[in-house]
Order: sequence, then structure tokens, then C-alpha cells
Amino acid sequence: MNENLITGLDIGSGKILGITGYLSDTGIDILGTEIVEVPENFITKGRITDIEGVTNLLFDVFDSLSEQVKERISYVTIGIGGGYVKGSIYSKKIEITPNGREINKNDIQFLKKEIKNSIMAGKEVGEKILTILPQFYIIDGHNITTKLPIGMHGNTLEMKVLAISVEINPVKDIGHCIESAGGQIEHIFPHAWASGEATLTEEEKEMGCLLIDMGKGTTDIAIYFKNTITEVASFRIGGWYIDNDLSAVLYTPIELAEELKINYGYCNYLKMKENKDPKLLEEIEISSPSGKIIGKVTVEKISEIVYARVTEILYDYVKPVVVKNSLSVSLAGGVIITGGCSKLKGIIELSSDIFKLPVRIGVPIRTYNLDKNFQKPEYSSAFGLITLASKQLKERQKSFYDKLKETFAKIKKNFKKGLRKIK
Repeated sequence: MNENLITGLDIGSGKILGITGYLSDTGIDILGTEIVEVPENFITKGRITDIEGVTNLLFDVFDSLSEQVKERISYVTIGIGGGYVKGSIYSKKIEITPNGREINKNDIQFLKKEIKNSIMAGKEVGEKILTILPQFYIIDGHNITTKLPIGMHGNTLEMKVLAISVEINPVKDIGHCIESAGGQIEHIFPHAWASGEATLTEEEKEMGCLLIDMGKGTTDIAIYFKNTITEVASFRIGGWYIDNDLSAVLYTPIELAEELKINYGYCNYLKMKENKDPKLLEEIEISSPSGKIIGKVTVEKISEIVYARVTEILYDYVKPVVVKNSLSVSLAGGVIITGGCSKLKGIIELSSDIFKLPVRIGVPIRTYNLDKNFQKPEYSSAFGLITLASKQLKERQKSFYDKLKETFAKIKKNFKKGLRKIK
């Protein structure tokens, strides 16, 4: 097995996208991609509901990637969301003894161990900690701006972290499907983290921004500030709910409802109504489940339903998380919306009204050696996952070489000692 092969696997309610690449000294060279559509009811609200069906789809993805790469795909990096991910802030303070002495590496390690013990003690049954992200350090009650306070002096040292946890059982279901299809999970990241990795600039992360990934079945968010993720959240609501509403109200199949949403649903419906936009008066034919034309519906009616559901997602679900964090972070970098639903008409205008911030659509900044057909918001999470997988591999390789250097240094030191004794 080639250890430099990495695979990102985005398992969504509407599609599964696998990307395999080779990590070299110059970056990632994409060797294979495979997309398969996920039938209705295979994955609902971000959770697998048909184990056998999803396993078969994953088998097809692995088989296609292996054929393109000419090597078996074994380990994958996946994303998780679906309302099963949450972030919690923890803090821990220790005394520096004697008071006023210089803070060293051992103090940092001890503090990290203490805060990890606190997190594990407070973990709910059925939860797993995915990662712990340091936020900042506090010395004698004052926030410090340096990444590590080593070399500074103080009486107390406090550390705040964001612990990202996930419900275990949905992850077990995904793992079962992947293993049955011939693969293994190597790393797990929140969907919003992966999408942010693919779409955000370093300036946006530093200034502070809100990343919203609106998919078919779920909506995932991440808040960044000073180049650190300060909050993650996930909700079991997405584009499918708009389709379902349209289908129920217009008595039309879900597939046609989705087409109506994409082609004729305007999220900025209220503004268009105020301006008496003539587009709203346009009439669209609708069909029954049997395919028979059963009448017409105006763009205004379609847009009214789309507007109501998207407003619910952004205002009732996402905005409260933003408001909760508004005292501790700045969002000067604005709002970045990605995922399939970010392609809805007028979503920038509606989002700007709700958050009172600049808004843009997020697409993968780097598609590596692939063409621009992959530079679409629905592919953001997959590209973010393979990028995160490459960073994990680099860290593992660096750690290995660092330990190797330490070992050789010790051997060299002991050898010199031996020579001196002989002399």
C-alpha cells in the first residue's frame, strides 16, 4: 500500500463523492474521482437509514477509485454533520509555583492533560470527542495573543479550548458501511470544517467569518476568528425540506419539486414583491405523479415557499448561534455560504438581510489538477476533506522524522561519551 495515497469521502444525503490523490513534495496530485447519486431514503437527516444500500454505493465508489488509481483504496477521511456534531467551550486554570516564575513546556502539557480530563469527565454517554482546538491562554486574568505562553511569567495560567464532539452511533453506522465495502476510516472531521478548509481565504479566517454549508438533508456551520475555529454546529434541516414543502403544496413529485425550487424559487422573494418584479407573475406548468399536467403555478408561489423555509434555516437555526458568539468574536470577514443550496436564486440577498454582513458563495479555491467543472459549492466538503487528510499525513511524517532525528542525536551523544571514556 502506498502511504502517500489519501482519499476524501463526502457522504451526503444526495450524493457520495470520493476523491483520491497522491501527496508529493509539491502538493496533491488528484488521481481519481467518483460521484454516485444517493437514492431517496438511503440517508435521512444526515443518518444512514439503508445500511445495505449505502454499502453497495460505497463499494462502487471504492471500486472505481481503485481502478483509476491502479491500487486498492483502503483508508478514507470522512466528514460528519447531520445534527450529530456540536462544539463546547472548556477552560482550566492552574497555579504557577513558585509564583511569578517562567512558564515552561511542562506547564503547558500539564494544563492540556488537566483540561482533557475535564472534558472526558463531562462527556455525555454516547458521545465521542473528535478533536480539541485550543482557543487562547490567559495569564493572571489577561488574555495573551501569542500562540504559546512559554517564556512568559505569571501566577496563574488558564487555557480555553473548543471540544468538538459527535454522537457515536451514526459514526458506527458509517464505519460499518465503509468496512463492509472494503475500506477503513482514518480521520473524521465536521462537514463545516472540511468546507471551510476548501473555500475560505486566510484573511477571512483571521478577520472572523461564518461558514454555512447547506446541503440536501443538513445544514452545518463553523465560526472562525483569528485563524481558529471558535464554534461548530449542525442541524438536521436542508434543501430536501424545501422540496418536500413544494411537493406537498403543489401535489407534484419530489423530483419536479426540486426542479421548481432550483429554476424558479427566489430566496429574495420579499424584496422582489416590494419592487413588483414581473418575474413573480410568470406561470409554470406542474405535473402529477403520473406525469399528467394538472395546472400552473406562479413563480411568486414557488418563491414564497422557498423563502419561508430558507429563512427558517438561516434565522431560526443559524442566527442564534451567531448571536451567542457575537460578544467574543468578530465576523468582519462576512458570511460564506457553500453546499448545494448555496446555488438557490437570491440567497446572497436574503442572507445579507438576515446577518447584516457581506455574503459570498463559497466554491473550492483549489481543485488541484482537476478542471474547473469541479469548482462548485456542492463539492466543497470533499475537497476540504482531502486537504485535511494531506495535513494529517504531513504531521505524521514530520513527527516520525523528528523522532528519528532525536534517536540519532542520542546515539551520537552516547557514542561521543563512549569515545571520551576510552581516551
